[in-house]
Amino acid sequence: MISSNEHNYSKMNSMLNRLCFHIIPEIQHNIQSLTLDPWSMNSVLTIGNYPSLHKLTLVNLKLEMASRIFL
Repeated sequence: MISSNEHNYSKMNSMLNRLCFHIIPEIQHNIQSLTLDPWSMNSVLTIGNYPSLHKLTLVNLKLEMASRIFL
């Protein structure tokens, strides 16, 4: 039996994959801002080229992760 957490993770992972492999490649040149959490950040940032991006918001970013990214 699949637990509720496993089902939610599977659903979120499926949605992220669809976003990264089907949606972002079609619209990446028009994206002007992104709001990402640590769970999706690496996938979304590495899948596309965002020439129009001028705002990146990171939410729920713990201090230890922020220091690894920005230092």
